[in-house]
Amino acid sequence: MGCLYADVRNEVTKSSCVVDEMQTLLDIATTAAVGAGILSILVSMYLLGTWHRQENRIWTDLPLLFGIAFLVLGFNVVFIALQGAGILPDTMELFRIRSVIVAGTVIPLLIAVLHIWLPRFKHRFSHIVAVVSVYWILVSFLGPSRELIMMMNIPLMLVFVTAVLATFIVTWKTNRLQEIRSDLMVLSSILLLISQVSKIVLIGLGLGFVSDGITTLGVISAAIGITNPWFDRTVTPGVQAVASSVQTY
Repeated sequence: MGCLYADVRNEVTKSSCVVDEMQTLLDIATTAAVGAGILSILVSMYLLGTWHRQENRIWTDLPLLFGIAFLVLGFNVVFIALQGAGILPDTMELFRIRSVIVAGTVIPLLIAVLHIWLPRFKHRFSHIVAVVSVYWILVSFLGPSRELIMMMNIPLMLVFVTAVLATFIVTWKTNRLQEIRSDLMVLSSILLLISQVSKIVLIGLGLGFVSDGITTLGVISAAIGITNPWFDRTVTPGVQAVASSVQTY
């Protein structure tokens, strides 16, 4: 409260108040971001646990794919927050490594999209995944600046998230996939799109934690949508079930 009543003639006091306020905002942003990251990790653990408990497990089950994606996403958010707080060094080398790790979020989405929309090209899936992985790694390690790396990688992620959004709009409209709450998956995809599109701008404004908060809401919506606690079942949905609903639309 002392800063509110600081003598305007006292420049030292004013400067000290500004520094204190900036530090408070940084602490709030860091706490919010770390909380968002931890929540994403917990949600991923829930999804992975749900997948592991079912009797018939296949590697294209949605809880597994989204669980991996959200796990990597959560660690990435926490890592960025710790760098912003000065706890971890914010070097270009670490940025490149983190960018490569983020591929752990992109590749599961790519696998889901390929199985849902392009099942007839299944024999090419491994090639497509390999090409995207190599592209991502090369951009991450050879990109001359952070801005350029993000500008070249984020659009790729947006394409896959948009494809996921289109998928669940179809299943929501047709109401053919009862085991998934498609409305929540649509909400999740929209939130994740908003988070990624606004991320660079918000980080520049010192409001990166807002993007993290939006991401967290998207992650929670997806977790509830995929597991759908209102639906009685013994197995969780795989991409084949989603693909069948989309292709018969």
